[in-house]
Parts: sequence; structure tokens; C-alpha cells
Amino acid sequence: MNNQLGKQASLYLRQHASNPVAWQSWGEDAIETAREEDKPILLSIGYSACHWCHVMAHESFEDDDTADVMNKLFINIKVDKEQRPDLDKVYQAAHHLLTGQAGGWPLTIFLEPKTLLPFYSGTYFPPEPRHGLPAFKQVLEAVAEHYQKQHARITQQHAMLKKALESINKHIPVPAEDLNDAPFNAAQLALQQSYDNKYGGFVSAPKFPMPSNIEFLLDYWQFQQQKESEEEPMILQMALQSLVKMAQSGLNDHVGGGFFRYCVDEAWTIPHFEKMLYDNAQLLGLCSRTFAMTEHSHFKQIITETAHWLLNEMAHPEGGFYASIDADSDEGEGAYYVWDKEQVAAVLNHQELQIAHYYFGLEGPANFEGKWHLQAHCQQQALAEHFNMEVKDVIEVIDRIKHKLLQARTQRQSPKKDKKLLTSWNGLTISALAKAGFVLDRDYYIRAAQSAVDFIHQNLWEAPQLKTCYANGSAQEPGFLDDYVFLLEGLLQLLQAEWRNSDIHFAIDLAEQLLAQFYDEDNGGFYYTAHDHEDLIQRPKSFVDEAIPAANGVAVKVLLQLGYLLAETRYIDAARKTLQLSWKSITEKPQYHTSLLCGLENYLEPTDIRIVRLHPSDEEQWVIPMEQRLHANQLIFIIPMDLVGELPPALISKQANGYTTLYHCKGMQCVEVKK
Repeated sequence: MNNQLGKQASLYLRQHASNPVAWQSWGEDAIETAREEDKPILLSIGYSACHWCHVMAHESFEDDDTADVMNKLFINIKVDKEQRPDLDKVYQAAHHLLTGQAGGWPLTIFLEPKTLLPFYSGTYFPPEPRHGLPAFKQVLEAVAEHYQKQHARITQQHAMLKKALESINKHIPVPAEDLNDAPFNAAQLALQQSYDNKYGGFVSAPKFPMPSNIEFLLDYWQFQQQKESEEEPMILQMALQSLVKMAQSGLNDHVGGGFFRYCVDEAWTIPHFEKMLYDNAQLLGLCSRTFAMTEHSHFKQIITETAHWLLNEMAHPEGGFYASIDADSDEGEGAYYVWDKEQVAAVLNHQELQIAHYYFGLEGPANFEGKWHLQAHCQQQALAEHFNMEVKDVIEVIDRIKHKLLQARTQRQSPKKDKKLLTSWNGLTISALAKAGFVLDRDYYIRAAQSAVDFIHQNLWEAPQLKTCYANGSAQEPGFLDDYVFLLEGLLQLLQAEWRNSDIHFAIDLAEQLLAQFYDEDNGGFYYTAHDHEDLIQRPKSFVDEAIPAANGVAVKVLLQLGYLLAETRYIDAARKTLQLSWKSITEKPQYHTSLLCGLENYLEPTDIRIVRLHPSDEEQWVIPMEQRLHANQLIFIIPMDLVGELPPALISKQANGYTTLYHCKGMQCVEVKK
């Protein structure tokens, strides 16, 4: 067999097209070959921006001797985990069951060809033994020998593994009356125990943003304030301090904008330098919420810088946003982003250089392989006091410094960009830009979000099915649960920023397909794959938050909101039954189910929905107070009064009657309030 990856749509797969390994893409042809030749499958799962994927590729997959062993003993299959997240989910779960350890990328897992069940698994393997890991060639030879000589043990192991995989989805629903608010306090107490009081964030190194936790804390705080409950300020402090620390630290790109994926140390000093769309979308949305709550200029700055990066670096020219930027260039990981003093001095004048040294910590020791990865070492107020300047003048100088450094940095070889568009991540980005545009009154953010919706509608919606990925000019792979629910959430946020009839009808189409193709009618909850999807060794129905929110949690929230907006009880019932099914998981480890907790809050206290039928003469005067924007339990939709015929039935009845009219809805009850 020859390497078959050269014509694949996935950048990650094409990155391995020149390997001497006879890589195949996942599909019936490769699987059938493995069965005919009675060879185990070596399944390697990764993504284009993954640093350790590149390391293993360079050390092993580009090595002729290693490739010879792989080609002789295995059928080798490469999978882009971003394009096939279903495969990644099931085999990461299997890896955890086999090893008792968390997975990661690259995932290196060996499958029995007839059942496609794994019998050995790992992540990164070095070319020579080190750090307690065996050499990859040793692993290959030992695994192949085990497959040939230990079929009975593998069969026995598979029976146990299959039973364990099946048990993951076995949840018993509780009665609806059992749903209560007890998990909220338990979750915030657990988060408080893992909270880093010094540097913000949760747990120690390696340190991830964990935006779902912060979202829950903001929601919980606002719900408690609404009840006039005297909650400890620690709830809000954990959220706000974490965001501030991330923004000031090395997790943030202070020159070009955008957040990196995670940091290797507890102080957020040095990141792994890949930038992912989903992280930036979620952090942009969170900063927009905190600005609405605090009106603090620091959050406005982060919103502006992150949105600028999204619109200038990640935007597809026809609409939508690219997936990621690699950590590596030819000079090495992070080389594009770090500086030495001579490079900084070459582009700044004397005053700028003095301020840059103090602000970015260049007076201290280098923090990354003899160079500096820049981060803010003081607040702007402290910087102004140190240099005896006005704060506004310091801000102008810092902006000028960043601009000059960025211009110099663009002359370097930039890391590769994965230009595929993922529907789910674009849904998160649509939501974030709608929030940012809403709180900052920036129409061009909203236009960018609308363009992304239009691109997806035109290129990835093949009614009644949504596709998960757009790459190399075409849509790829049937959509997964998070594609539908993240896009649905984005549409609901966008409708608050600016009402378009096409968006509400698209939202209804998505919700209907969500129930038709993913919902478990018998037990409740949503499967990750559609009912007509390819059969895999497991059909996931996950409730736990990862780097992105649990899709079941987002489904609960958006179906409740859309259900009350449209008076559609089927949506509300599906959301309730999902909470009933997931209740045992929620109550056992509430801090791992914060997206479901956000949905639970909306179930126990139905969203306050305000529908404004706006008279044209009032457009300039109608202003929504900042404290009402992006509230956890409030939706505000402004619908021009001349839109009638194309609205859904529940909204047609809410007419303006010749003057601006507000309809205040709670649950299924609506009250007309004249302007």
C-alpha cells in the first residue's frame, strides 16, 4: 500500500502525505484491507496545530526504518480529530479505560481489525526510550507480536472493554421533581477548592483556561444577585481574577492579539503556542459578559484586541473563521512570538524602549530559551505613576509599541494556519462576536457574525442536514451534536444583537433536526452522532465539559430559551428530560458539568424574555442599559414592527399596534407593556 493522504481535504492529513508510512484515511477500504491481511490497525489521531503531533511525526513517521516496521506489521490510519471528533471521542474513552490515564494528542491506539476495538494504547512515543516511555519501534514490535500470539487474551479483554464502553452511556433518569439547586453550591465550593488564589484559574500546571467554569460562576453570581442572596464575593472574584490574569499573562499574545491554548506553568508564563478558534471565541464571549457587568476598561481592551485578531487573522474572505494557527514554524515552537532585547531595541525609540522594558518585564531574566515571551508585568496605572505620565498617554505609547513590534514580527516566517472552517467552533465565534458587538455597539462585529452564519447556511447546510467542516472548497462529514447546538446558541445571541428573520428560521430548522436526529426519545439526552451515522464501537452521549462545553449542556440551555421564545413545549420537554437523565452525573461531580448547571439554572428559573416591537421613530432613542445586556437569565429581542408575515406564529401575535411595544415573558406567560 502507498500513502493515500495527498488528496485529502484535511490539512493535518496532507501534512503526512510525504511520510514514508503508507497512511490511509479512515474508511471501509483501509479497514477491509486490515481484515483481509489480518493485520492490526495503527490508528493515529491528531490535529494540525498539535506540537507533539509534529514532534512524533518528525522523529518517527518521517524515519524510513520506523516506517518500514509500521508498513510491514500494521495498516496505518491517520485521523484529523477536528474533522472526525466522533472517532476521537470514542477512542479517547477507550484509551482511558485501557490505561487508566487521560488521553491526549497524538493518540496512538492499536485496533483489532474485525471489531475495531483497541487492545493497546498510548499517546506520544519517543524514538528512543526516555522519560519512562519505551521507544516507538519497541512498542510496534511488541504490539504486533502480542496480536499474533495472544488472540484469546485480546478477545477476553475486548469483552470487558465493550461492556465498560456500553456502561458509560447507561444513565438512569430521575423524576422531574428531583431536579433542584443543590448542585450549584456544591460546584462553586469544589471550584473554590481547586482555585489558584495567586494566579487565577483552576488546578496547577499545565494550566488551561477552562471557560465553562468561568461561565458557570458568572451565571451563578447573576442568578444569586437576582434573588438578592448574600453570596460570598469569592464567586465573582474567581471569574474576574482568572480572566484578568489570563489577559495579562503569557497566555495572551500581547503583540498580535488572541489567546494561546494553555500554559505549561501555574503562573501562565509560557504557553504551548498554538492558537485555537474555540478558546478565543469562548474567552471573547466571557470578556464581553464581564465588561457588561463591570464596564471595566481592561475588559474592553481585551475584547477589542481579541476581536481584531479574529477579524484580521482568522476570517475567511467569504465569511466564517479558520480553525487554528500552529505553534511551530521552521525555527521551532514559539519562535515567531518571542523576542531578544536587540530585536525590541531595533524598532522602538528611546521612550518606547524604556516603557517596553518595564511593562513587558525585559529588565528581568529571559523566560523562554534565552528570549522573552512578552506579558504585562504591571497595570497601566502603575506604569503611568512609574514614568510620571498620564494614563491615557501611557496607553497611547503601549499601543504604538505593540504596533511597531507587530510590524516587525510580520517579517518573520509565520506558523501555518489551518484554514478549514468547523461549524461548531464557528458557532462559538458567532456567539462571541454577537456578544462583543452588542456590548460595545460595534456593528462590524455583528456583520462578521452574520457573514459567518450566511456562509454556513449557504455552504454547510444541506437541508435537513448540517455538515461539520468546510475544507478545500467543499463541505465535509455529517454534522455532530455540537455543530447543531453551538450554532443554535450563536443564532440566539445574534438575534439579540440584530434581528433577522432568516436567523430565527434557521434556528428552528436546527432545533427540529436536533430532535429528529440526535435525541434519545426513550431515555432523554442527546447522542453525539446522528441516528443514521456510521456505527462505531460506542455511541457517545457525553455530559462532561472539556475544552469546549458539553454539547448536552448547551442543548438544554438553547432549547429552553428557544422553547419559551416560541412557546414550543417539545423543546422544553427535551431539555428537562436531558437534565433528568444526567442528574446522577451532575450531583456526583457538579464541577465537571458546569454547562449542564447553566442549563439547570435556566430550567429552575425560566429565562426572562423581553420582545420589543420597535416603531421606526424610536430606533435612535431605544437603548438597552448595560446591566441588562448579556445577563445570564435574560434575553432581549428587538424586532422592527413592520416584520410580521415571516415571523414564527408565537411572535406574529406580539404586534406593535402603531407604537413601540414591549412584551415581557416569563415561562409561558407574556404581558404587554406599552412604551
